[in-house]
Amino acid sequence: MLGDKIAQLRKEKNISQEELADIFNTSRQAISKWERGESYPDIDRLKDLALYFNVSVDFLLDYDIESSSVDGFIKKIDTSMQNGDSKITIEDIKAMVSKYQNNFELLTWIISYLSELYYVTKDESLLDLTINYSNRLLLLYKPNNSLSVTLGDIYQALSSAYFLKKEYEVAKNYIIEHNVADMDSVLYECEFQLGNKEKSSEIAFSFYLRSIMNLIESSTLQINQLLKTNEYNEAYEMVEWISSFIKSIEKKGVLFLRVIYVLVFIKASIEKTLNLDYKDSLTFLKEKYEEAEQAKDDTESIKFIHLKKTNILTVYRGIKEEIEKTLASFELDSLIYQNGSFIYKELFEE
Repeated sequence: MLGDKIAQLRKEKNISQEELADIFNTSRQAISKWERGESYPDIDRLKDLALYFNVSVDFLLDYDIESSSVDGFIKKIDTSMQNGDSKITIEDIKAMVSKYQNNFELLTWIISYLSELYYVTKDESLLDLTINYSNRLLLLYKPNNSLSVTLGDIYQALSSAYFLKKEYEVAKNYIIEHNVADMDSVLYECEFQLGNKEKSSEIAFSFYLRSIMNLIESSTLQINQLLKTNEYNEAYEMVEWISSFIKSIEKKGVLFLRVIYVLVFIKASIEKTLNLDYKDSLTFLKEKYEEAEQAKDDTESIKFIHLKKTNILTVYRGIKEEIEKTLASFELDSLIYQNGSFIYKELFEE
């Protein structure tokens, strides 16, 4: 702070406030107010102070040459966030925003810093600043900004700030109206706090299903990779694990039926490739095929899972089409393709 610097330099020169006041033709009360931060010397007097104490104006203002610019201030924010400290004061931030209020990059960094600072200090005034600066960002927003910041990122900051302020209705409206991604838990809590228990339960279940589908998707990609590199034992272990997991959490028979069917088809193909007994897998596939065909059109209850994300499984296709798609994903000249084709004939060409 400027006042601290003046007091420090005065004491280093071993002079009193009265003596410094005489040198600069002002009152002791003025010097006292400078040092307490209650008022500030004008720019010309600031230069005289710097000359008298043999320091730079930047030193008095606690800015080096680099940090007096936007890039330098952003560097300070980045360093502070990496070190987990809060050396940048709110006064510093307000001063920079006042000077560079139309700088999109500066505001973006500041909002990130305020978010981290809030979780350390729990100072609600930081949430008001976040809202203020986020609204400013909306005015400055351009889709092709160099930081790749999206409108969703800004609305996420806004809705999070309103949520933390316990303004649940406002936060909920931002999330819904602007389709803010990755805010399921916040939306759930908003609905719950607003007394909408049925809606919050629906959100929780939707999030639960999407999480499972993401797990299935990532596991299946890994299984496919293992099959392409002929690592059949490892693929078999993963198929067994993910199939067992799905069966353990499945509540509605139709919900994951197509997923289980595809995984068991892969399992049977691997079993034949490894000369293991695949009869149990084949029996399961035959028994479930009829069930799957009967439930073929019964997918309305889980349509919301697939509105915006294409998973490994498109629930609107039939079982046979899913298996054909899976078989086509195997390497054509591989053992797994040959044995998968054999299982396919056993199922559909009798």
